Amino acid sequence: RRELDESGDGKPDAFEQYAAGRMIAREVDRDANGARDAFYRFDAGSLLEERHDADGDGRTELTIVYENRVRVRTEEDQNKDGRPDVWTYYAREASGTEYVTRIERDKGGEGKPDSFETFAQQDGKTVLVRREEDANGDGTIDITSVYENGKLKTREVSDPALIPL
Repeated sequence: RRELDESGDGKPDAFEQYAAGRMIAREVDRDANGARDAFYRFDAGSLLEERHDADGDGRTELTIVYENRVRVRTEEDQNKDGRPDVWTYYAREASGTEYVTRIERDKGGEGKPDSFETFAQQDGKTVLVRREEDANGDGTIDITSVYENGKLKTREVSDPALIPL
């Protein structure tokens, strides 16, 4: 274990754990209030996960997950109820440019996604190609919207009770 004073104020603000000579965890007090608010987990020298408590309430609002040193997913607690409500998935082009492939949202507040947006790369830009929604919370997709060049092309509503939208 190591405790570091990276801000130079005489108090430790970074806390590292090691195993077999490699860092396995790092926690940081970024705002110098005495509470750790950034948490990093490593394996074999690679960052696996980082978690952030942006508002100092003791709960992480953002988790970033990595695989093979590349960000693959983020989980956000935007409504601050203690559980994720937005999941964003990433991919990389052959050039190494990262882009969003999918965003899932929990609009109903049940702790599971009920809205799914799929994205694709077109002419170097990330564009929405499909949105699926479980609007009535029954666990099945009720509304499917298909986009072309980022604009709505078709919308299918499978539950007549949802019309008009």
